Amino acid sequence: MNGLLYKEFKQNRVGLLVTMLVPFLVVLLPIVLTLGDVEESLTAAFVSFENNAAILKLLFILVTYLLVGDMQGKTLLGDDTKKWGIFVASSPSGVQGYLYTKYVFIFGMCGLMCVASTIADFLYSTVGYQVTKQEIGSGSAVFVLLFYAQLLLRALELPFFIRFGIKRGSTIKIIMGLLLVIVFVLLVIVNPFDIITNIVGAIDSLRGGDVSDTVTLLIAIFPFLALGTYYLSYRISCKWYMKGVEQYDQ
Repeated sequence: MNGLLYKEFKQNRVGLLVTMLVPFLVVLLPIVLTLGDVEESLTAAFVSFENNAAILKLLFILVTYLLVGDMQGKTLLGDDTKKWGIFVASSPSGVQGYLYTKYVFIFGMCGLMCVASTIADFLYSTVGYQVTKQEIGSGSAVFVLLFYAQLLLRALELPFFIRFGIKRGSTIKIIMGLLLVIVFVLLVIVNPFDIITNIVGAIDSLRGGDVSDTVTLLIAIFPFLALGTYYLSYRISCKWYMKGVEQYDQ
């Protein structure tokens, strides 16, 4: 088991490094936005960014989580071969031990992203306060929800990666993602301003702790749903693994 975990760390060290560093780029966003205007002060940049760039900040956070999330799924890359599958099945840890290590490692990557994002957000708020002398809201609650959202997404995609291999599994993931994007785009086209306003308003309410009882209940249930689905995903992957090995390349 320890050998498998060491393999994961060594094989995915670049992904771990990216997971730790990418969230801190949010601190540089207001500075980058002022590069085109040398006359704008850093104070004005932070104030303007906080007041007018909520969507940009949201998109940046989502893109970083999608990027790291894709790297989490790619931890299976190189393991989807028949030789490795036969080795795993004949090893003392067996299929369950291998997949347990894989799921624990991916869980750790999700947690590392949450911790790094929280620290980066604290640094951003601290720098912003020192520059503007204004309180900047914390996004820690959002990052905790994104942590469980990542677990839920990994729980949905990992069994497909294990059953069909990383390439065919990624194709299925892309198709599902495109369908969701099409639905979202159609909703935005029908009523763009309300959709964007509601998204920004929901995030601001979550950051400020001003949410309804129904939303509070859903937020309370969501972690258990994500964790339960993640465990169920592990059990399904254990049953599908050898079926997937039969279809893997040599």
